[in-house]
Amino acid sequence: MSKQDLIRSSVAEYLTFITATGESQVDAFTPMKMYGLAKK
Repeated sequence: MSKQDLIRSSVAEYLTFITATGESQVDAFTPMKMYGLAKK
């Protein structure tokens, strides 16, 4: 699995989670954590 595939699947899981929960507060800070992890 390439790094790009890993990021893509993580984003897909994240979007599914946001859609399922509808938590806008989670939406505000989770992407920053994800992008921080994705860049390393």
